[in-house]
Amino acid sequence: MASFVLAMAIGVLPTDPAEVYDSAAVALDSVNPADRPYVRFLSLWPASLEQQESLSAALSFWTNSLSWNPRLVQPRLTDDGALWLLDLRDYGWSREAWEKLAATDVYFAVSVKNSNGEIQRGWLDPKVEATVRYATGSQKAVLRADYFLARTSIDGKKADGFLREGFYSDFLNLPKTDAELKTILKAEDKVKVPSSSGYDIIVFLLYGGAVKESLVALHNRGLQVRKTLIGRDESFQWESLDTDSNAGAASVQKNLGGTVKRAGGEFIFSLPNGAHGYFICNAKGERLSEVPTSIAQHKGHARETVVLLGRKCNECHGPASGIIGFDDVIRPQIVDRNTALAVIAKGKADKDVQEEKQRNEAYYLADLKEIREKHRKSYLRVIDDINGMTPEENSKNYVRWAEAYLYELVDREAAIRETGFGDEFDRYVKLTSPDTGLSPLTTKVPGKVPRDEFEEDFPRLMQAKVWPWEQKK
Repeated sequence: MASFVLAMAIGVLPTDPAEVYDSAAVALDSVNPADRPYVRFLSLWPASLEQQESLSAALSFWTNSLSWNPRLVQPRLTDDGALWLLDLRDYGWSREAWEKLAATDVYFAVSVKNSNGEIQRGWLDPKVEATVRYATGSQKAVLRADYFLARTSIDGKKADGFLREGFYSDFLNLPKTDAELKTILKAEDKVKVPSSSGYDIIVFLLYGGAVKESLVALHNRGLQVRKTLIGRDESFQWESLDTDSNAGAASVQKNLGGTVKRAGGEFIFSLPNGAHGYFICNAKGERLSEVPTSIAQHKGHARETVVLLGRKCNECHGPASGIIGFDDVIRPQIVDRNTALAVIAKGKADKDVQEEKQRNEAYYLADLKEIREKHRKSYLRVIDDINGMTPEENSKNYVRWAEAYLYELVDREAAIRETGFGDEFDRYVKLTSPDTGLSPLTTKVPGKVPRDEFEEDFPRLMQAKVWPWEQKK
């Protein structure tokens, strides 16, 4: 794989949030003043030295998976090896999307509100924080890389805890409906081509099939692909027609050519740089942040059965070079022309029968395996260009980092890295006890705490220390 050892080899890396901001302020000196409003930073802190190479590979992949830029753009490592520097314009990210995400961060604070709503000092040097804020125009231009990766890997505001609030659609700037997405991608089902005979020739561009069961769907589902104008060497949009039943209008066996009544759908589409974007919707085509569990579930997942927009899509499809294979159950029916004609001719005029027959034959007789293999090879090349990994290695690495932040308990070693307190960690925990629930992280009461509990108590713990900038007053 591509080497990211530079991030681990230069100088002494920051050990706490204040030192991270110091590095950001220094890095901004080398940035053209006109470009500074677009500059943002992602910190390798608090990952251990041993973890930073895999984190950098995951970050390189995911930033380009949130991009509408036709070029693959690698974040630039700052001279001290402490931060990845990004330009919002390189990925098409809006300032609003960044600020919306940054508003949820608890790790970098120059001031905080207590339970009474009173403003108290934080743990960043106010002069350094002001330097970074005025230069970039951002209330928080620095975020943890693992935090950014995890929170942009999911979507929507959840009711079951702030850790589940995500920003995938904000950063990828997804439209609100699948119809708008198809317009953006220039995805067409058919086109009319004028002919010398005076009759328009209809060319069908939608190909598909169906399965009776799959990894996530609870019922039969249609699967189809369109050619688009957005992509690198291959441009496409795969779509599932997910159902909430196997009978009647929801039967893929009885409703041919993608006419099955869908309850929702999942889209995988090529981005301009060749990476893949994801979109899920309800029956009306309105964008969703998660698939209703009555339609699909991530079966057997230890922590999360809900199929979330973003990470879950890649977790399933990424290891399969972007597109999971399937065996179409309808093609044999269409190949039998008498059977196919009987199904589509029922109650219809001859002209309509002939057009639908032509449409269904184009829809089902296309070589989906050949199409899928082209798309897989394209994705393999893109991932190799991004970080030198195989699609399977890349997906597992990326998912591991996202889930580590979202779900893994915080242990003592991680807590010490994230506070930078070193040998004084136990003392500061004791100073804030019983106002925090962090005592399981001390040597006297060994244990772990959930990430959301740790983040809730993080500001109180960080305020227990007298920071160097306070001593200078």
